[in-house]
Formats: sequence, C-alpha cells, structure tokens
Amino acid sequence: MTIIPYLIYLLLVALHVVILKDVTTIYTVPLNLSAFLVLAVTLYKDDMTAIWFGFFAGLVMAAGGFSWLLRQGSSQSRFAESQTDLRPGRHFPA
Repeated sequence: MTIIPYLIYLLLVALHVVILKDVTTIYTVPLNLSAFLVLAVTLYKDDMTAIWFGFFAGLVMAAGGFSWLLRQGSSQSRFAESQTDLRPGRHFPA
C-alpha cells in the first residue's frame, strides 16, 4: 500500500473543508467532496485501508470545520445578541 495518494486525498479533503466549501455549491446545495472521497476509497480499497482513511479524513474534517466555526462564531454571536436585545426603544427589522 503506497501512502502518497492517501496523503493527497487528505490534502484535498482539508482544502475542501477550509477553502472550497462555499465554492462547491450549486443553487445553495452544497457538494460534499469529503464524503465522496471517503466513499470512493471505501468502494475501491480493502476494509482496513478504508477504515483508517475514513478515520483520518474525519480528523481532518473535524479540525478544519472547527477552525471555520471559530472564525464564524464571533459574528454569529453578535448577531444573536442584537436579535435578543429587549430593551425599550429597540426596534427589530421587519
């Protein structure tokens, strides 16, 4: 088993999770390239290879998704705070 193709697949998964996630949408329907790569490895390789690749792809997706969540969290929390401000005189947009 050569390891270089799997490292390239993991690099592609990381690239998709961090950078290309917004680009790979068609009419607001996201294409999950990470799941497609894991499925392709599962279909064409033996069980142990598929299990290890799925595990490492999950780690890469979790790490990339978590960093994206940290960048987006501050703006979302400010939006939520502005929507729950019930002080008198505050008007919500219609």
